[in-house]
Amino acid sequence: MAHDCTLSLQALADAVNLTTTPCWKRLKKLEDDGIIRARVALLDGDKIGLSLTAFMFVKTQQHSRDWYQAFVSVVSSMPEVMAFYRMAGEYDYLLRIQVADMKSYDAFYKRVVNGVPGLIDVTSSFAMEEIKYTTALPWRRYLGAILLLIVIAILQLLPPHVVGVIVDGVTRDNMSTSRIMMWVGIMLATAVVVYLLRYVWRVLLFGASYQLAVELREDFYRQLSRQQPAFYLRHRTGDLIARATNDVDRVVFAAGEGVLTLVDSLVMGCVVLVVMSTQISWQLTLLALVPMPIMAIVIHRYGNQLHHRFKLAQAAFSSLNDQTQESLTSIRMIKSFGLEQHQSQQFSDIARDTGEKNLRVARVDARFDPTIYIAIGFSNLLAIGGGSWLVWHGEMTLGQLTSFVMYLGLMIWPMLALAWMFNIVERGSAAWSRIGALLAEAPAVEDGDKSLPSEPGTLQVAIRAFHYPASVGPVLSDISFQLKPGEMLGLCGPTGSGKSTLLSLIQRHFDIQQGDIRYHQIPLPQLRLDSWRSRLAVVSQTPFLFSDSVANNIALGKPGATQQEIEHAATLACVHDDILRLPQGYETEVGERGVMLSGGQKQRLSIARALLLNAEILILDDALSAVDGRTEHEILHNLRIWGQGRTLIISAHRLSALTEASEILVLQQGRVAQRGDHDALTGRAGWYRDIYGKPWRKSLSLAVGMLWIAAAAEVTGPVLVSYFIDNLVAKHHMPWGVVAGLVVSFILLQLLAAGLHYWQALLFNRAAIGVVQRLRSDVMNAALCQPLSAFDTQPVGQIISRVTNDTEVIRDLYVTVVSTVLRSAALVGAMMVAMFSLDWRMALVAMMIFPLVLVVMFIYQRYSTPIARRVRSYLADINNGFNEVISGMSVIQQFRQQARFGERMGEASRSHYLARMETLRLDGFLLRPLLSLFSAMVLCGLLMLFSFSMPGVFEVGVLYAFITYLGRLNEPLIELTTQQSMLQQAVVSGERIFELMDAAQQQYGADQQPLASGRITLNNLSFAYRENRDVLSDINLEVAPREFVALVGHTGSGKSTLANLLMGYYPVTRGEIRIDDRPISDLSHAVLRRGIAMVQQDPVVLADTLLANVRLGRDISEEAVWTVLEQVQLAPLAHALPEGIHTRLGEQGNNLSVGQKQLLALARVLVDLPQILILDEATANIDSGTEQAIQQTLETLRQHSTLVVIAHRLSTIIEADKILVLHRGRVVEQGTHQQLLAMQGRYWQMYQLQQAGEDLVSGVAVTTEG
Repeated sequence: MAHDCTLSLQALADAVNLTTTPCWKRLKKLEDDGIIRARVALLDGDKIGLSLTAFMFVKTQQHSRDWYQAFVSVVSSMPEVMAFYRMAGEYDYLLRIQVADMKSYDAFYKRVVNGVPGLIDVTSSFAMEEIKYTTALPWRRYLGAILLLIVIAILQLLPPHVVGVIVDGVTRDNMSTSRIMMWVGIMLATAVVVYLLRYVWRVLLFGASYQLAVELREDFYRQLSRQQPAFYLRHRTGDLIARATNDVDRVVFAAGEGVLTLVDSLVMGCVVLVVMSTQISWQLTLLALVPMPIMAIVIHRYGNQLHHRFKLAQAAFSSLNDQTQESLTSIRMIKSFGLEQHQSQQFSDIARDTGEKNLRVARVDARFDPTIYIAIGFSNLLAIGGGSWLVWHGEMTLGQLTSFVMYLGLMIWPMLALAWMFNIVERGSAAWSRIGALLAEAPAVEDGDKSLPSEPGTLQVAIRAFHYPASVGPVLSDISFQLKPGEMLGLCGPTGSGKSTLLSLIQRHFDIQQGDIRYHQIPLPQLRLDSWRSRLAVVSQTPFLFSDSVANNIALGKPGATQQEIEHAATLACVHDDILRLPQGYETEVGERGVMLSGGQKQRLSIARALLLNAEILILDDALSAVDGRTEHEILHNLRIWGQGRTLIISAHRLSALTEASEILVLQQGRVAQRGDHDALTGRAGWYRDIYGKPWRKSLSLAVGMLWIAAAAEVTGPVLVSYFIDNLVAKHHMPWGVVAGLVVSFILLQLLAAGLHYWQALLFNRAAIGVVQRLRSDVMNAALCQPLSAFDTQPVGQIISRVTNDTEVIRDLYVTVVSTVLRSAALVGAMMVAMFSLDWRMALVAMMIFPLVLVVMFIYQRYSTPIARRVRSYLADINNGFNEVISGMSVIQQFRQQARFGERMGEASRSHYLARMETLRLDGFLLRPLLSLFSAMVLCGLLMLFSFSMPGVFEVGVLYAFITYLGRLNEPLIELTTQQSMLQQAVVSGERIFELMDAAQQQYGADQQPLASGRITLNNLSFAYRENRDVLSDINLEVAPREFVALVGHTGSGKSTLANLLMGYYPVTRGEIRIDDRPISDLSHAVLRRGIAMVQQDPVVLADTLLANVRLGRDISEEAVWTVLEQVQLAPLAHALPEGIHTRLGEQGNNLSVGQKQLLALARVLVDLPQILILDEATANIDSGTEQAIQQTLETLRQHSTLVVIAHRLSTIIEADKILVLHRGRVVEQGTHQQLLAMQGRYWQMYQLQQAGEDLVSGVAVTTEG
């Protein structure tokens, strides 16, 4: 019985794995549906209780406390089950069980269940109900959506029929007004019903596909949680994350848009074909379908090519993800060896390869739309030609011909949707970005003796030459301008062009060697500095906030400011609402350097601080770099109002901040390369226009030109058909020369439009891929250059998401949104021209749709932006979650926490699902279904205008052309509104990327002189990761060159923190660190990384060869590598590898032991000796024999390097020249080994404890031998 029970529980556990919502909801659903009560009627109540017990036993084993509490809640809410437990005398015991004591629960289960007949049958039956309920729900949604699509397809057949009836009735003059209004009313009612049904099927179908994403990710996690380490040796983390995010999204898209395309194409195609062939003419239907088999064969061939190329592109994207994940998770090692540029270059190479593979996909994808356009064009040509022949011979009416062409038009969208699906599948990556900031130095200058008059004056700048004291050539040359009150000057140019230097000269941080700057005609050196600077309000590119309240930071320059003045300044700077959301509002302490605030908030507080001064001259030195585009626009708008009568000088890298400037100076290499306002500079060649337009301007401009020509060719076709119907068919006049000319013209126009569509699509893709390649490199470089504090506070997975997922969305902006918007705009513009040329009255009726569309777009943008932000944020959480669980799966499995982490991952997926459902409902209300309703209303207006006008005013051909245009107009407008959703996601992704790009980078000094001695000096050193929580306090230390210093102390005493400070990873809070008698903050990046190296306690191994792991991009010979491998005892391992030192080690060196990884990390340092070597528990996982050899090697190395060792094994530091004992961040003892033992203090205690442990081990060994 026990064996059978075990089997049933295993089967039940497998069934449980299908569930995706909390179990108590499932049970409550079964209870509400009467399933449990029905079982009570058939079986004894104890058996139902036992089946629930068995079921919940499995769930409790999987999901711990939450599931157990839910079980108790369910039992308490079900009288029959509760009666069983009370009868069995176990209910109170059940409530007392603690979930942590699973053995008690196991015993309870066995005591109640054992010996009960029929338990297996009841349990299995219960499991089957769960399976049916779980699996039926998505299929019900799909089935419901498909049925609604069929209903909609049938209802959409009504408008073409009504148009045909009305056309025949009007042309024959046998239809009454009431009958016309009846048909129009039926059309409007049908349109409203279709609108409602479209909303419902979208929620059902796409909701089911979004639910599929949740289930797939949960299944994916369960699969990961079951895998053993060998699986993770074969699969890299980045590739697994890419599968859990990007690949799942592709599958979900196929389950949503793919199912829609399939059903819509089949259903609409079949229904339309049946109606055309049975109601109008089967011969004409066959004739119109002649191009379709050819198109199907060609598209099938394209599909095969696309599938192969897309697999290669996805594999390249996985490699990109791998590189991103490896680089960012190894950031400490990368910074330790100064490998930022090396890793950035590797990433750029992979990004370039990814771009090339995506371009190969784009070349195939760009053929779909032109092929379909050609097929549709020939189909229309055959239909109109054959239909005209039937009308000519009296076998068909003009109304039937019009209906037939409209029916044929209904097949256009399904065919285009098929191509659109392939277009979405190939999309991968995207690009748009900006780089950061310029710092200005400010040496002291002598004070003048003159004061300024009270009124504002004119600023005059005439600089012939200026150079810094240490520079040879001039930094600025021949710069002159004049600014009157009320004028605004913009400064721009590449990094290093002299913008900040010019602003520094205006602030008089330097004096000019040749030339001068005057205010009120007085040279600045003659003015008192306080008098001059009292007229200035400056916001620097690196905002500085004091450790004080928000209000006091704003009122820094005006301590007596009232609360109303402070709030007004904050409102102008668009930071008032942010302040109110802080814990204490304006009284919130911002922390040191504003650590509690984001970069954008700090910049806006600095702007508010400047605006509060009401100064005559406001200078913004790239002060909007960390502010999003919308806020930037609002701030500039407020500045234009506030700045009336004041002088504004704005330096910026974002050229959007300079568009309203009275004059813009473009500085290059210290000279004015261009000057003029925004319109003038964008109108002529130069740096400004190049940067404003970006390097792909030529390709994009050519593509836009092709779009307009293609649009003109497309809209000319209906004009030719209109002429053919009204002047030839209707008048029964068919000169074959004219007919042949019209046919040839129509074919040439279709071929021209198709060819141009192909080339413009290819150009857009080429531009997008080129931009994304550069953007990803820039974003990755920005991520690698972040200070370590950024990685301390932000999960690496979220940064990875910005480098990969967010840039992908921005690529969609180029490939889909921009191209679609431009194509739609061109098509709409060309059609409006054609419609007005045909008849202005009908054109005015058609234009009624535009105000409605604008209102819809405005409403959608307002409500969709916050939802889109949540969608992107939740996706980043999913990415970070998978990064964490994949990296820590061995620990999760070791502690049997798969279920708990699975629930956490499921919660992130469900939050993402709920946010996407909000977007889906908003799309259903406001986008495609509503636009289709508007189009139906306009169609009714056109029919009424045609019907109620005087005979001969509107010809049938003109009505046909307008109906064709309306059908074609509907799609571009729907595309424009549909792209709103993607545009909002791209905007949010852009904000996240710009936030990373604009974040402060790791700051280094400018001292390029290499380290010579390795001397270390610590003066009153204190450090805190967070305010008021010092990790290190008042540490003083002098380390002579080539000394051996050891740091010891309990875990958390500050040893690793001190090592990080010596590496220059964090800025010192108080005190000073000097290396070679130079402040560490003055040393350049190259000096620090070449002169100081550290072997970390958590070694990092790259997924590369053993040789590459030792070299790390440095120019080191193989002989040197073999020598250092001998020194660290790794040479035998290298010889044993299949390809020697050229063998790839796998992700994180999973085929190496921890000790071998530490030896490898040590080899990296020893192969290129630094002046200072820091070992942070670098030999903790090495056996004692190898450690002795390493110690001998280090003893030799001490002749060349200063050695700082962090150790818990005190036996390894006995020979140290100096030992520091740290306790709670303070040095409590200092001296040599013998001196510290003589003190009999904390070090003596640690040493005695270790010796006692070693003696105990030795004693056990002796006993065993005896």
